Amino acid sequence: MRQSPLRRFEPDDLLSFKLVSEMILSHGGRWIVYVLEEIDPEADTYGSNLWLIPASGGAPRQITFGSDTNESPRFSPDSSHVAFLSDRGGRPGAAPRGPARRRRGEAADRPQVRRRSPGLVA
Repeated sequence: MRQSPLRRFEPDDLLSFKLVSEMILSHGGRWIVYVLEEIDPEADTYGSNLWLIPASGGAPRQITFGSDTNESPRFSPDSSHVAFLSDRGGRPGAAPRGPARRRRGEAADRPQVRRRSPGLVA
């Protein structure tokens, strides 16, 4: 295997960094949800989205989208839903607007996603 030549670290390289945090294992041990934070250099801000991955391995699947801050994910007691805090619409922690809809071809046994207000206990 051929290694690529080393190059000097540039300040713009920081813009490609991604931070993984808040990894939470579902109550049954089947799923892991985590927060992935990325920098958006064009908007001069950062956003964080939630990702879901089977604990047994497999491809991660993004479950929130956009440049909002989505954080503090928690599984429901039966692990069928993921609640989280978000600043969507400029209102941190806005109440849920109902269950997330599955996309065509998505497994029915994946946890559904709901936002929660800060006063609710997960």
